[in-house]
Amino acid sequence: MCSILIVDEDREICTKLRAVLEQKSYEVDTANSGRQAFALCRDRPFDILLLDIELPDMSGLDLIKQVEQTLPNIDVLVVTKQASNDSAAFSVRPSTVAYMVKPLELARLLSIIEQIARRKRLEVENVRLQAVIQRAKTQWESTFDAISDPIAIVDTTGSILRVNLAFCRRFNTTFLDAVGKKDAVVIFGRDQMNRRAVGLDLLASARFLEERSDLAIPGVFLVSCYSVRLESDSGIIYVLRDGHKGIVLGNKGETI
Repeated sequence: MCSILIVDEDREICTKLRAVLEQKSYEVDTANSGRQAFALCRDRPFDILLLDIELPDMSGLDLIKQVEQTLPNIDVLVVTKQASNDSAAFSVRPSTVAYMVKPLELARLLSIIEQIARRKRLEVENVRLQAVIQRAKTQWESTFDAISDPIAIVDTTGSILRVNLAFCRRFNTTFLDAVGKKDAVVIFGRDQMNRRAVGLDLLASARFLEERSDLAIPGVFLVSCYSVRLESDSGIIYVLRDGHKGIVLGNKGETI
């Protein structure tokens, strides 16, 4: 829920604006002086400051500077009785997102506040999704490393993208040493891979895998992102384990 602090020495204006904004489901508080406003900002993280810059006890610009230090992510809507060169200085503040002259156009004010509220909701959602992605990444890495079978994920050129701990132990290497090298170099000690299946269709890739009898290493998985077709980025995952070869379409999960 977006929270708004209205700062205006006119109590009637504060009361009317508060009623309108609360009807729109915003959380609203009011202050009639700069000191009162700053005290509220220290106690509560407001999203929007609706500020009449003509305050009875301090400069509106000084209040904005103080609030910016306390609430660096706050958005300020500056209100004044008349535009002037002095009041224009407020528009260059990093927190100022709009500049309005009284009497306020209520429709425009509500539109600006809704835009700010929508952006802030998206910012909060983005932070939440980033946290979800990071947790999923951590869980995936933990699961991947917990698998007892050696696993290597390679790109279409055979360069290793990721290996698990079992792979590192099996081939006496480390994640940093393995990543970027050809799988054959790490596994066999030399680059003997034929990459002619790159860009071929699924059946050609399947035949190619059947020719790679040297990769049938007991207990070792190799996962690759070969393209099903030249124009496709969906990719094929091939798995070799205990002498058995299989191909899995990365986008459908079908096994051949």
